[in-house]
Amino acid sequence: MGDIYRARDKQTGATVAIKMLRQRPDATARARFRREAEVLAELRHPGVVGYVEHGTWSDGRAFLAMEWLEGEDLLARTRREPLGMKQSVEVVRRAAAALAACHSRGVVHRDLKPANLWLVAGKTLAVKVIDFGVVKPAGADDFETERGAIIGTPHYLAPEQVRGERVTPRADVYSLGAVLFRLVTGRVIFPTEHVVALLGQLVNDDPPAASSVRLDVPEGLDVVISRAVSRRASERYADAGELARALARVGVVPTEPPGKEGSSSTVRRLPPAEILEDPSRTSPGVEVAREREVRVVTAVVAWTDGPEALEQARAAARAHLGPDDGIEALPGNQLVLVFGAHGSASGGDPVRAARAALALVGQAATARA
Repeated sequence: MGDIYRARDKQTGATVAIKMLRQRPDATARARFRREAEVLAELRHPGVVGYVEHGTWSDGRAFLAMEWLEGEDLLARTRREPLGMKQSVEVVRRAAAALAACHSRGVVHRDLKPANLWLVAGKTLAVKVIDFGVVKPAGADDFETERGAIIGTPHYLAPEQVRGERVTPRADVYSLGAVLFRLVTGRVIFPTEHVVALLGQLVNDDPPAASSVRLDVPEGLDVVISRAVSRRASERYADAGELARALARVGVVPTEPPGKEGSSSTVRRLPPAEILEDPSRTSPGVEVAREREVRVVTAVVAWTDGPEALEQARAAARAHLGPDDGIEALPGNQLVLVFGAHGSASGGDPVRAARAALALVGQAATARA
């Protein structure tokens, strides 16, 4: 929505960041910019980027002045060097404690992700939540997000955000849980860059346990992450404060980052070839993986003309779905079918997906596989 400048506050002499709304913004950008400023002015929490002032610049552009933060965001930090598991838990716990102040006021951030968690001066124990550009304030205001719109960053979206439903603090809990899953395991919950397939998995699949990706995740932490990223909002922690308290109780966790020797992390390594050829050479109690599991998932998305056409398309698609497949309506009268969402490779048979797509076309829906 705007540009960020480094500036000096003439009254205090402090260095500040000034966010300037770009020239000729549309009504949506103006409303969101004003809403961000008003929310930050009210929050005033040490774990949230500090508000200084907002108003209109001499050229008519809206501006928002905030504290200047040295350091880097969490995304940049992990690209440079991953955090250890203990550090990861503490970063998310502190971010959750800051978000608790937002949730207590009925404010939902809606776009929590590594890039919006700032490590002050590079210190992992000094965390600030930033970028409230798509924040949802308590109650109604003069700008309501269009019904059915998807707001947020795909890999950290809660399923109800994908469906375009009303968001609550539980959506932020999911996003924080997804961030923690990424930090601890070294990968996102659903590792695909295909947006349609990702949206289908978010609404149809239960997330994997972190311990299924990284073997040394303690049981207590595994339970907390699984609850935070539950596909069903009602099963998650009620708000970020409850999540922060749960993380404070997980106990001792390993210090190693993912992907390092000794961490048992991102990949379940196969035993040496000689052990695969002769399982009797394994130590007692050691299980040998004889083959790698491969899942093939095929996604079909259909755009329909309205609610009635959507229901007709849904009925036409059901005849081609199996027990391992999923179907979900998305905003904008779209329908997503995911074949092989819960089963083996045969469940993702593209032939059945193609037949379903043809059935949708027969119902006057424009289908794309």
